Amino acid sequence: TSRKSISFNNDNSYRTTKVYVENTDEYIAEFSPLDTRKILKDIALRSNFTLCGYSFSLKGSQATLGKSNFYADLLAQ
Repeated sequence: TSRKSISFNNDNSYRTTKVYVENTDEYIAEFSPLDTRKILKDIALRSNFTLCGYSFSLKGSQATLGKSNFYADLLAQ
């Protein structure tokens, strides 16, 4: 189901390791640390993703991540 993966508009998808709900409406999704760099690159370079049946826009995400030395270094690798 849509709760088992995050899907980007370039057809990349990554399976969650766990999804749970807090405070009745806050979805928390956890992913394998092995996918961290790939997920961050897709967040920076894609325009949207879906997770748990919801669609999210990523407009401005590359500029925002690029302002952080930590994330800029991860994206450059």
